[in-house]
Amino acid sequence: IQVTVLPRALAPSLAPPDTAICRGGRATLRTGAGAALIEQSPDGFTWTQAVGEQNAGSFTTDFLNSSTYYRAAAISCDTAYSNVVRVEVNSVGLADFVSPAERGPVD
Repeated sequence: IQVTVLPRALAPSLAPPDTAICRGGRATLRTGAGAALIEQSPDGFTWTQAVGEQNAGSFTTDFLNSSTYYRAAAISCDTAYSNVVRVEVNSVGLADFVSPAERGPVD
């Protein structure tokens, strides 16, 4: 009988610590080594698999309309979680900006 002992999962990292974007925008987070899964939460307590684009070393959120928390998970025999990052969504959205040409003449 051969027994293989797998190492414990090492906690990945997620950066920057906190960031702010305009409503309807996206944020790119850097993931540390070993991040296998990115999770999101509206409140920092209830976690689900994040919606967005995960590449080697980074994760880009989906278009956000409300502030959202993110964490990375490394999975082995157990699961180790990164620090929690809050992406704050400011109330002014990208679509709320109107160019002077679109405003028309000012009386």
